Amino acid sequence: MSNNISLDLPEAIILCGGKGERLRPITNDIPKPLVKINNKPILHYVIEHLKQFDIRNINIASGYKSSVLKKYFSENSYNVSIKIHNSGDVDIIKRIQDILVTVQKDVIVLYGDTISNVDINDLISHHRKSSKEITMTV
Repeated sequence: MSNNISLDLPEAIILCGGKGERLRPITNDIPKPLVKINNKPILHYVIEHLKQFDIRNINIASGYKSSVLKKYFSENSYNVSIKIHNSGDVDIIKRIQDILVTVQKDVIVLYGDTISNVDINDLISHHRKSSKEITMTV
């Protein structure tokens, strides 16, 4: 593992189902996580961040423009397991619930349109030391 912390690693759920209405017309044809920054989609940076912490099972919670996400992943490999779950036009909680029925371990939930520098190992360690069921970082 990149940061030498011995943890049973969770799976990731990346939320990519919103319509990106505030970014219209850019998001007329693509979901917001595929909007490019420095010639790479925001989602690229999110996945690369997860990989730095050896998170290799990634679930994409899609809806809006799901077929565009499928096409993107058919053309771009990240050397991780990526599963796309299309829940249709539903809220975030429903997207997460649809994925959780297939996941048998802890999960990290991330937005597909947000780049961060959170130390995921520290976050996991802090969470597992606490008596909480949910840990959130902002």
